Amino acid sequence: MKKIFAVLLAALMLMSLSVTAFAAELPTDATDDPKSKDVTAKYVGATSGGVVYKVDIEWGSMEFTYTAASNGNWDPESHTYTDATEAKWTYTEGANAVKVTNHSNADVTVNITNTNVIEGITFTWDKTSLSLTTADNATAEGEAGTPTTDTAKLTVSGDLTETEEKVTIGTVTLTLNEG
Repeated sequence: MKKIFAVLLAALMLMSLSVTAFAAELPTDATDDPKSKDVTAKYVGATSGGVVYKVDIEWGSMEFTYTAASNGNWDPESHTYTDATEAKWTYTEGANAVKVTNHSNADVTVNITNTNVIEGITFTWDKTSLSLTTADNATAEGEAGTPTTDTAKLTVSGDLTETEEKVTIGTVTLTLNEG
């Protein structure tokens, strides 16, 4: 009896594994109406961290010395003065300069203005505006760029009246602008 039961059970399992499926015939126009889907794409530009500004300003000391005119030395033999000097402004090397370095990934312009405090004294700049290109200037992909630098120099003219202390004769202002 066990054998009969085992054979019946095996037959039943085999019948359950095979399933007969019936499909309807394809319509005659099935190949004339294919199902399709368009493939679409959208372009999104690369994003960057944006513009980053970093500008270094190196000021000279902006300390000037005014030396008044001198008649010179009295020569008692000729009854005249010799070695007369004119009034002049002097400064140590680089004291009259402002150096600007652009480390930014954008161009910058630096405008130089000044306000004179003492009447009769004039400030004259050799450049009133410095245009500095971007430091994003590498010549090959993956290389570092080079910061750009420019310098402006100040000349002081006019007469300073006698004073015992250092006095402020004016103020210089640098204004940074895009490009």
